[in-house]
Amino acid sequence: MTISRRDFVRRFASCAGCYVATASLSVLPTRLNAQSRASVTPGESPRFWFPQGIASADPHPDAVVLWTRVQDAQSNDAAELVAQVARDPAFSDIVLESAVSSAPQLDQTLRVFVQGLDPSNWYWYRFVTSDGYASPVGRTCTAPHPEAEEPLRLAMFSCQSFETGYYNAYRRLVVDDSERPLDEQTRLCVHVGDWYYETVGGSMTSMNDIEPETHWPDGTPHNNAAIPSGGPGGGRPYAYRLDDFRYLHQQNLSDAALREARALYPFVYIWDDHEVRNDYWQSYANAGPLQRNKVDSNQAWFEYCPAALSRAAAGPAGFNPARDFASTEVENTELTELDENYLSLEENNLKAINSLTIYRSLAWGKTADLILVDGRSYRGQRGVADGILGSNAITYPYQPIDPALVDILAAGRNANGGNPPATVSHEGQEIPNPRREAPETSMLGETQKDWLKQTLANSTAQWKVLCNNVPMMGFGFDSLFVEHGVIDGIYFSDSWDGYPNERNEIMQFIRETEIPNVISLTGDRHAHYAGLVYDD
Repeated sequence: MTISRRDFVRRFASCAGCYVATASLSVLPTRLNAQSRASVTPGESPRFWFPQGIASADPHPDAVVLWTRVQDAQSNDAAELVAQVARDPAFSDIVLESAVSSAPQLDQTLRVFVQGLDPSNWYWYRFVTSDGYASPVGRTCTAPHPEAEEPLRLAMFSCQSFETGYYNAYRRLVVDDSERPLDEQTRLCVHVGDWYYETVGGSMTSMNDIEPETHWPDGTPHNNAAIPSGGPGGGRPYAYRLDDFRYLHQQNLSDAALREARALYPFVYIWDDHEVRNDYWQSYANAGPLQRNKVDSNQAWFEYCPAALSRAAAGPAGFNPARDFASTEVENTELTELDENYLSLEENNLKAINSLTIYRSLAWGKTADLILVDGRSYRGQRGVADGILGSNAITYPYQPIDPALVDILAAGRNANGGNPPATVSHEGQEIPNPRREAPETSMLGETQKDWLKQTLANSTAQWKVLCNNVPMMGFGFDSLFVEHGVIDGIYFSDSWDGYPNERNEIMQFIRETEIPNVISLTGDRHAHYAGLVYDD
């Protein structure tokens, strides 16, 4: 097999494994063998295979990102492949053949930003190895022309715990779509976070009561107990190193239904907390600083969740804030000076959160703008201070908390018109106000919030689809039946309910600017809800 590297192939980021390739207007001749090599067959000893399958992501009107990970039985060096894109599943109408290489420093993954495609079109793609075998065949589609008014059929996912059971929601999507004509099938899958759970070695409870000892058909346990590090010790193991995070991505993609969905639809990803640590903010958690963990998790996410970050479109804001992963050396360092938006100015924290920037927007013609936010990397502590949570004053989670208390704590030193109370009331007690000297907290941080406002205000799409990692709508719980109970109490303070100040600001901005048809799609709750978000 002799195929020259085309002039239009170049790296689109400073890290290896990232390419730009331009499709041809004419059919390209090919001599490539297309025998599929999805996995290792017992008794065989192939040189190359694709254990995590293939994927596409972030469709533009003229471009899409393609991804794979390849394993080479003879070498840990970069694997030379050819990316193929065609207008038909038989690859008789090929529009792209481009030489690419996997990146050992990115766990042998690679991503190709294929441009020059036609809008609102289905394409088929695969990766061909030097020994003449091909990856599984994938299918993807481009977004409509910017002036087109085409409907968007979207599927949304979140909170997938490998140990809870099989990913049958993806199987249901594929089966349902197989009964529809191609032009009526789902065009886009959005995953809004908790791509995996960092804690391992036990089943998460669910309404389906999946047995903890769930096994694959061959008898292999369906769990994540064997993370490479074994966990840091003390309590239930959890991932905290780069090889741990990579392992969890690979375990996720051992599920055939997820691999098939990623091969059949372009995905759009953001993250939530369990990609790093439960309820973390910036690069801190209740257990302490985790700058090193944040960088490692960011790298693994970049490796396994393809996205057009540095190559994303400018969007309604007029610029693209997203950036590909950039490796950086950090140390786990305690929280220091906070700015006016609760951003820790500690050097390692800033380096960790800036190692990968994922907030961006994607347009679906004139129908919708998908506005993808990062609700973890720039947030301050929630409105129920960690200094109170778990103490004798407030046991968390125990019962709903008075929303007035959350309002005071979230406002910090700006509470009560700049005269914050010295104490706050809870369950009949007067507790020292731990946020009296702290800045007002933020979910998005100043820079991202300004970008969000510009995007909302400048969007001309019929629908503004805000993809959140945690619920923006309020969850009020009536606990008046217990002593010191409250009405409309706040229970899930890690969501926007713990940041009422900034939620009010954004909702008032939407109302006062008269921005119509704003929808928030979110995950985190492990259940289905719909509701209205108010401006106070």
